Amino acid sequence: MYKENADLVKNEYGDKVVLINGVKPKTAVFDDIMKEIERFSNDDEDDSNSKSSAPSVSEFVRRAEEAYEKGYLENEDVNWSGQAAAEASRIDPGTSSTSDIAMRPVLATGDILAFALFVVVGRLRHGESVLTLDAVSTAAPFLIAWLSISPFLGAYTSKATESWKSLWSCLLRSWAVCIPVGLAIRGAATQHVPPAPFALISMVTTLFLLASWRSAYFTVAGPTVQGDRGAGLFDGLKMILTLVRRW
Repeated sequence: MYKENADLVKNEYGDKVVLINGVKPKTAVFDDIMKEIERFSNDDEDDSNSKSSAPSVSEFVRRAEEAYEKGYLENEDVNWSGQAAAEASRIDPGTSSTSDIAMRPVLATGDILAFALFVVVGRLRHGESVLTLDAVSTAAPFLIAWLSISPFLGAYTSKATESWKSLWSCLLRSWAVCIPVGLAIRGAATQHVPPAPFALISMVTTLFLLASWRSAYFTVAGPTVQGDRGAGLFDGLKMILTLVRRW
């Protein structure tokens, strides 16, 4: 839909901009967009010298991207899913505080499950039951340390999954602080220093599990972009071009 600059958009693009109803079912939205692209291409071929002819697909995408980046166009209330949603994953930058956890529920849930898996694997290797209070007491110090400290180190900000580099930077920083703190909490709770082998295995295993989870999350969800809105016009065009390439 048009934003504040409706007149500028209208004068600049005129008959080249079309309205797609993004509230309709996804298949209907895809069909409408593809029909418009085909119409643009056919019009361009039939009347290449006509003043009112629509641009080619590449020109259409270029102009749409330009308008979107300048803030002239905005596409609201569209729930893109699949790869498009991954490429258009936009969240609030975050405040580097515990409130960031609520902003990244899926990421936080995966982290918690990674610590739970760490305890399960360890107890199974020692032939111990995983459905006991002792298992909970083993996981608790690490969860307390991670959930109370890692948010302040940027573990749940948008930058935490902005790129592979930032993913590893935020993860390693949080892991290097939180796991030793978790070991210290466990030592204080049990009133003895955790054995060196347990500490070493805890450091290595938690890093492996957290890294595996966050890498999988990044691969599926894609990089996050700072911003608190959904997919925009150009994100939708990227989705269409991706679908065209797949077809």
